[in-house]
Amino acid sequence: MARKKKTSFKLATKITATFLLVFSLGVATWALTSSWKSPTDSKAAYDTLVKPIQLNEKAYNPSMYSGLGPFYVRGIMLGSYDASVLQKLISDRDASGGEVAEIRLGIGSIAFLDQLERDGLVDDLRNAGITTISYNPEGGHTPSSEFSKRFDDTDSNPIVQFAQWGERNGFKTLWAPLRADADSTSDNTLRRIYLSGIDTLGLQEQRFIEKSCPSDRYNAVRNTVNRHKNLAGKDIGTAVQIMAVRCQTAESLNCSESYNSSYGHCDKFVDLIANTVDTIAIWPSTGDLDLIKVLREGSGVIQPDPTGNNTSRPTATTNPNMTFSPRPRRSPVVTTSPRPTQFGENREKKCSLVDRFRRKCICRTYGNKRVCWKPSETSRSVKYNLKDYADILLDRQ
Repeated sequence: MARKKKTSFKLATKITATFLLVFSLGVATWALTSSWKSPTDSKAAYDTLVKPIQLNEKAYNPSMYSGLGPFYVRGIMLGSYDASVLQKLISDRDASGGEVAEIRLGIGSIAFLDQLERDGLVDDLRNAGITTISYNPEGGHTPSSEFSKRFDDTDSNPIVQFAQWGERNGFKTLWAPLRADADSTSDNTLRRIYLSGIDTLGLQEQRFIEKSCPSDRYNAVRNTVNRHKNLAGKDIGTAVQIMAVRCQTAESLNCSESYNSSYGHCDKFVDLIANTVDTIAIWPSTGDLDLIKVLREGSGVIQPDPTGNNTSRPTATTNPNMTFSPRPRRSPVVTTSPRPTQFGENREKKCSLVDRFRRKCICRTYGNKRVCWKPSETSRSVKYNLKDYADILLDRQ
């Protein structure tokens, strides 16, 4: 009898332990799934890009782009030396009021870099303040004898030679391959390329985002970047290039996750990849200024020029029927109401460019309204996230 009671007690203990384990797993699963959101989930507001935007020096104008930095400005010398390019870069940097964080040089041939060394012109780049050189091997401007070796797992590979040249002369190196090349280059060749010293990978997404939905290209970029970082065995920089005119074309696509506004397709794409890449590069075309305004300030900021001088600068033809409808506001539970002394347009003026870049000041656009605040203003006893906090500020306006 005593043995039967003992067996029954053990059985009951096992059943109770099993029930508690299943219950705990269920709670953990619910917590994870309820807090995780896919990159395609609708957002409370359009995020504002604070990372550097790269522009070519022929497209950059310090007065036109004032207040929209930080910028990396790149001069182009595909195959021959041009002192005027360096002079323009220096002028742009000096006239930018600190918004040009770095000036760069883009080249299209290793032979050109070797010629710079032979002619003693490398010091000109250093004295100008060039810190990063990007190499874009393409059939149109790269010698065929050089271009044909881009997949070779040998030291004759031009990307390997480019990396070694940068290491030898003290420059950071950015490799901007054809987009397909970034995926088709073998694992062994990529290991050799990064071991040779390549610092940053640049992905040319302009043609692909024009014909694909933002979430599809987000996944493609993420997969490529992860593969390169794993094979590099080190931390590498990443940049993605888009084009304003192709972003305009992309707005005809029927992608449910795209923002319903001017440049909303590329704006959504940039929001998705913002935590994956370090820099957004914009290849010059019609509409650069408006695209950058949207990326920096959120949709709904493009307004007609009151002087009527829209034709004097690159602008896009926007669709007046495209408007943004923000999602219904949540009602967060607040135990202590925050009392920021300034917000809205006045607060935005208090947020310096440096503060926004360092995430010390955060700005969001909700419909036609703009809200900026500093995270330090958020009370620890307030039960909401930063986007809910913006809702509260908007309700008070």
